[in-house]
Amino acid sequence: TTAFDGMLILSDDEKKMLPGKNEILISDSIAKKLLDNDNYEDIIGTKANLYITDTNDNNRPVLMGTDLTISNVLKIDNKGGPSYDIACVNFDTLEEIYKNNNITIKPTTINVYVKDNRVIQTTRDNLREAGFADSEVADMLEQVMSYLNIATLILAGIAGISLIVSGIMILVVLYISVVERTKEIGVLRAVGARKKDIRRIFFTESALLGFSGGILGVLGASALAVVGNNYLETAFGVRIINVNINFILLGIIVSVIVSILAGLVPSSKASKLDPMESLRYE
Repeated sequence: TTAFDGMLILSDDEKKMLPGKNEILISDSIAKKLLDNDNYEDIIGTKANLYITDTNDNNRPVLMGTDLTISNVLKIDNKGGPSYDIACVNFDTLEEIYKNNNITIKPTTINVYVKDNRVIQTTRDNLREAGFADSEVADMLEQVMSYLNIATLILAGIAGISLIVSGIMILVVLYISVVERTKEIGVLRAVGARKKDIRRIFFTESALLGFSGGILGVLGASALAVVGNNYLETAFGVRIINVNINFILLGIIVSVIVSILAGLVPSSKASKLDPMESLRYE
């Protein structure tokens, strides 16, 4: 369980721990204050007094109290932040407490989750029009997304430069290969190899270079993603770097295409070599 500015992020297993009616779920920080040891099992099933201070319909303060059963203890990781004392009760329980004190319960905050980052600003504008105020979490998320967009642009620029450099290096390597294998090319032409056969040899070589480079790049990116996500999950409780099969295939295909384009000039040069001059080349 991770806490950010008072907001809880629960895993699927922890959601099963949510209390039923007339039950209360407390954080480990509260349990430590109620116990002399860290054996949280001792406190589960015992009674606890819950007091809530609110205002009635006449805006007068009212102290409401009731006895609830402690259903479980929730361990919270604050990621180095301040410690939170958190208690969770079922809404039916809370509604009954307010009803017994002749107070109409009203929500004070709502949490809105969007699946697409592109609609965050639209959602915020709609909430403002409905009379809700922004939270610090929304501002923090917007700032984080701006940093991620900048990082994405920088990485895209670096990737583009890397592709250009790799294409030039593959061209140089293949050109050197043509020069060093001039006599070999002459022998192939002498025994009946056609120009397009020579081109295919160097096309295949360049494609294999690109495929091998793509595989190495994918392995390196996957390793960095694992290390980066482990650090982010430990520090902030989130996993941001996503390397899926679509990105892997796209990276390999782009690498092969760049290599083939870089091999056009060397393969063309190799196919145009004169067989007689190639055999005399030293």
